[in-house]
Formats: sequence, structure tokens, C-alpha cells
Amino acid sequence: MNSRAKLIASLGAVVLMLLVFVWQHFMNAGLTIRLTEAKLEDVNQRYEEINASVEAYDAVKARFDETVTQIRSLETRVPNRTGFIEAMNFIRNTANQQGVNLFTIVPDLNDAWPNIKSNLITTSLHIEKFPISLAFEGDYLTIGYFLEALRDGPFEFNIGRLELTSELGSEATLNAKCMLFAYMLVDNNG
Repeated sequence: MNSRAKLIASLGAVVLMLLVFVWQHFMNAGLTIRLTEAKLEDVNQRYEEINASVEAYDAVKARFDETVTQIRSLETRVPNRTGFIEAMNFIRNTANQQGVNLFTIVPDLNDAWPNIKSNLITTSLHIEKFPISLAFEGDYLTIGYFLEALRDGPFEFNIGRLELTSELGSEATLNAKCMLFAYMLVDNNG
């Protein structure tokens, strides 16, 4: 083989190697670009999720502040711990005013209904529901007026159960047992 053929073969090999090197470099760069674009798309998606969560946080915070305002507006009808005695006195006074003989009034303040204190995590400002057992007697209309006066009074009460019984031989007098639910505003912040 003469030197000219060797030179052409060498130049051809160099050009071929150069083409392989350039092709491999661009293929590798293309793969790197595709991977970088995929990562950039993932980062953009995460950014949009974070941005959406910030917007969602603002909406949740606004709803929370509105709920706190609404709970604070209930302070006139839902007593706090110190005003709960006033609610019990209201029940006694209403019974006297309506002519109902109130035998017992037993609030269960050990735990809320449902069992909020041990089953649910609450915020520092929340409303708890307490059962109060009442036993009383009176005639049918008197009992009705008594229950209406409790419902329309300055405090929030719900009647859970009402049992009316009459003893043999005692006309117009009914014995009643009632489960009354009272609400208490609890603010652990003070």
C-alpha cells in the first residue's frame, strides 16, 4: 500500500472517528437535555403545587378566622365555664316561673358529649356539649311551657330525650325525665 492510500485511509478513519465522536456527543447531549427537561417539568409541577397550597392556606386561614368570629358571636347564647352556673340557675328559675316542680338537675361536666376531650383533637377555642339530666313534674301544659321557655331563653339548650309518665290516681300531674344538652364555650387561651 502506498503512502497516499495510507493517508486517505488515515484521514477516513479520523473523519469517521470524528463523526462517531460528534454523533455520540450530540446523542449524549440530547439524552441529557431530555432528562433535564423532564426534571424541569417536575420542578415546575412541584412549584405549581406549592403555589396552590399557599393559595389554599390563605383560603383555609380566612375560613378559620371567620369561624372563630362566628364562635365568638355565640358567646351571648353559649356560656363559658364561669357562665355555666348562670345557665343552671336559668333552668331552676324557669322551672319556678312555669310552676314546674324540679326534683333534680344533674349536669355531667366530667366529659363532653360526644367524648370530645379524649377522642377528638380540638382547637383552643371550641364548643362542648354537656348532658344535663332533669327530673320534674307538672301538668301537660306547664311542662310544655317550661320546655318552650328553655328553648327560647338566653342559653342554647337541646332536648335529647323526654319521658312523660303518670302515676295511677294522680290526674293532671305528669312525672317527666329529660336529657337536656347544654353547650359551653371553651377558650383554653384565656
